[in-house]
Amino acid sequence: MPRPAALWAVVVCYNGGPLLRNCLESLFRSTTPATVVVVDNGSTDGSVELIQREFPAVQLVRSAENLGFGRANNDGIRLALHGGAEHVFLLNQDAWVEPDTLSHLVALSRQHPELGVVSPVHLNADGTALDHGFANYLRADRCPGFISDLYVRRLRDHYTLPFVNAAAWLLPRNCLEKAGGFNPVFFMYGEDVDLCHRVRFHGFRIGVVPAAVIYHARGRAAAPAAGTPMSKSERTKQEAVDLALLSDINHSLARQLLTFAGQTLYGVLGPSGGRAGFWAGKWNVVKRIPRLGRLRRRCKRPAGAFLTEPAH
Repeated sequence: MPRPAALWAVVVCYNGGPLLRNCLESLFRSTTPATVVVVDNGSTDGSVELIQREFPAVQLVRSAENLGFGRANNDGIRLALHGGAEHVFLLNQDAWVEPDTLSHLVALSRQHPELGVVSPVHLNADGTALDHGFANYLRADRCPGFISDLYVRRLRDHYTLPFVNAAAWLLPRNCLEKAGGFNPVFFMYGEDVDLCHRVRFHGFRIGVVPAAVIYHARGRAAAPAAGTPMSKSERTKQEAVDLALLSDINHSLARQLLTFAGQTLYGVLGPSGGRAGFWAGKWNVVKRIPRLGRLRRRCKRPAGAFLTEPAH
């Protein structure tokens, strides 16, 4: 069991409500102790008061504005590294762990230093099925061997895959000091895709641990109707997909720009091209290309990008 200061858990909170209580209670029930940090993004629903009242051991970082998922996590990660963390565990406010989840993740990380991101299996809120998004990561073409081994009941201690979302990540210190934190060009969505790209670029791998589980209480969004205007959330997600594509330092920017152009043309010919907001979203991405070029150069350096500068 690591000493308490060796493992830090970071939770970003924005109007977390009752689910935040579940999240924090589960961390404090963990058989492997962790220093728990909550970075609050300007909640107005009483989340801060709940933390202060029921979880006095939490290190609370309060922001007057909503920094977004990535920047807020960076604040927590930075605090953890300054405090001597050997591992940092990121957990969504709408997710919770089993008592042994952290112990499985830390043990696996220590046995496999080549892993830069170590993830538990994500179940739905009541534990009756895989989280619908997580199930997609375990397809045979993305996570070779997992489905077959599950069927014959011969699961290995971990499986590698190209991406897993950041609802529950264990990050070893050496990976953070090389690959860095979340890119601030992303406000919400896509920042985990980008960081997975950088983790792989800097020589690490991404693993999922079948023995470790979390529960994730998120809903499934309905498919948009053709011809309807793009909602703000849809446009943010599409912009994030494009930004993650252009930020991928495993490929040249020229190659990624050609792919972006091709995907935009495909989108124009498909149902999305006729929806209000499509071109506005694409233009927002194009305007950021010069900044993306500068950030790509920064991210290639093994120097902990986005974690060495002041918090804000």
